[in-house]
Amino acid sequence: MKIDIRIVGDDGVTKMLQGLTRAAQNPAPLMRDISEAMLFGVQKNFLENGRPAWVPLKGGGVAAIFQKGGFQ
Repeated sequence: MKIDIRIVGDDGVTKMLQGLTRAAQNPAPLMRDISEAMLFGVQKNFLENGRPAWVPLKGGGVAAIFQKGGFQ
């Protein structure tokens, strides 16, 4: 599928759309930025024990769960 858009008289919009077109052709840099932001958020959640705080696990915590055969 190909979409052609022609805008006359607004170089700013044209440059922005050209940038979006380039980004869509190679999404790897954008995906890398998104994954780094997500990793930072997950790490922060673990450091702060959840935001809001996680409810404690029943039955002895994670070690006990894995001793019983893991999550099911």
